[in-house]
Amino acid sequence: MTPSEFTSNFLEQMLNWEDWYYAEKRKPEYETDNEFIKRIGKESRSKLEIILQSFLTESAFNKIGQEKLETLGVGRPRLYDQETISCTENASLKFEVISKNRKKQNRYSKYIVLHKEGAYKIDQAYQSIDGLDWKKKNSI
Repeated sequence: MTPSEFTSNFLEQMLNWEDWYYAEKRKPEYETDNEFIKRIGKESRSKLEIILQSFLTESAFNKIGQEKLETLGVGRPRLYDQETISCTENASLKFEVISKNRKKQNRYSKYIVLHKEGAYKIDQAYQSIDGLDWKKKNSI
């Protein structure tokens, strides 16, 4: 598996989670049933935590992963509907994978992917409108 394939797999799993959670939040029960809201919130966090622990380094999980678990943010257009467009090796076993959102024009993400102990893990995430001026993300 390449760093690009790893990142694409991460984005696909996050997109599946986002689609599921968004659909649950749109159900009529989400407007009126507190037990349903609590159950969906707990289930959403649980599903998301499994994905994040699988794909993020420990330090990234404790920073940008925890922020995502707090907010459980989803969007329209979908946040994780991205395709990887480039991958460069920054240093030995450190890669920059850049993706572009399929729906938002001129919206890019950059993931710093490390190769440790035979596995890839995302260590940092950045965003950019133009693909040139990058700002560190506070949440994955």
